[in-house]
Amino acid sequence: MTDQDKKKVVGVALCGFGRAGQIHFHGIRQNHHCSLKYIVDIIGEPGVLEKITAVLAEYHMTHVKPVSKEQFDEVQKLLVIICSVLHNHL
Repeated sequence: MTDQDKKKVVGVALCGFGRAGQIHFHGIRQNHHCSLKYIVDIIGEPGVLEKITAVLAEYHMTHVKPVSKEQFDEVQKLLVIICSVLHNHL
């Protein structure tokens, strides 16, 4: 990646790490113009943090921070991709 390309990188927060969130995760991971910074989910739910942490470790992305929806203010000024459950879609 050239210095010029690095200037075009957008920080991204991914909201939701279910089926759709994981599909978007892989798209973001492969896009050189995106830098995933946060994954926002219901961290207090059993197994959620473990699932996110395992996937991040698998792809050597330990710089990405899993945060709860209560910590969402932390991700301002980033591109946010919201992956809600299907019955929440309009």
